[in-house]
Amino acid sequence: MKQSIFVIICVAFILSCKQISQSVKETINPNDSVINKRTKDNEPGTLGEYTSITKTTSSSNTTSTTQIDTIFHTYQQLLSTGFLTNTKKLEQAEMALRKLPQYAGKEIFLYATVHFFDNGLILAKLQNPHNPKYVDAYRYIGSWSGPTPEPQSVNNNIQSQLISLNTFSFSNVARVARIYKEKALKVEGAAPLSLVFITIRNNQINWFPNYITGDRSMYSIGFNTDGTLKSYKQE
Repeated sequence: MKQSIFVIICVAFILSCKQISQSVKETINPNDSVINKRTKDNEPGTLGEYTSITKTTSSSNTTSTTQIDTIFHTYQQLLSTGFLTNTKKLEQAEMALRKLPQYAGKEIFLYATVHFFDNGLILAKLQNPHNPKYVDAYRYIGSWSGPTPEPQSVNNNIQSQLISLNTFSFSNVARVARIYKEKALKVEGAAPLSLVFITIRNNQINWFPNYITGDRSMYSIGFNTDGTLKSYKQE
C-alpha cells in the first residue's frame, strides 16, 4: 500500500516540476532552441532539494514512511496558490525584505536571479550589506529566512549582476504573470504558469519564461523591466 502511495506522489511531483526544469534550462542556455530542449532525469532544477527527491531509492521492498512524508510535503509546497498574480502579497513580500534588520539604512541589491513560485515561495540572492564581495541567499514563505552564504568564484563579476531593489518592484511579477497567462490561454496545450523569475546580466533584467510552448505551436514572449509586454511572436 505504501509503495502505491509513493509511486502516485512521485508521478504527480515530477509533473509539477516539468515547467520549473524547463525554465531553469532556458536560463542556462538562453540561445538554445526551445524545440531542442528536453528534460533529463535527475538533472538539477531550480530547487536542488526538490529535484533530488526524485532520485530517492530504497534498498528494501518497503519505502519508509519518512521518505513518503518528505515527498508528499515537497509536492504540497509546489502546489499553486495564485501568488504570482497577487499584487498585494508580492508587495508584502518586498516590504518584509526591506525591513530586514541587517539592511536598516542600507540599499538592497538583488544579485543574479530571483525566483517567484506560484505557491508563495521566493528564492533571492542579495549582496551582503557589510561586504560587497559577498552574496547571501534568502528564502521567503510568508517570512524571510536568515541569510545563507552563497559561494562565489574569484572570477565572478558580482557588480555586473546587481540591480538595486529601488529600481525593481515585486509587483512587476504580477504584471508579467497576468500577460503570460492571457497569451497562454490562446495556445493549445500550453502548460500552466507556476514560476516567474528574473536573471540579471550587465545590470539589466531578463524575464523568464520567455517562451510559451503548446502542442502544435511555440511563441517567444518578452517583457520590459516594469513587466509590460515588450514582444510577442510565433516562432
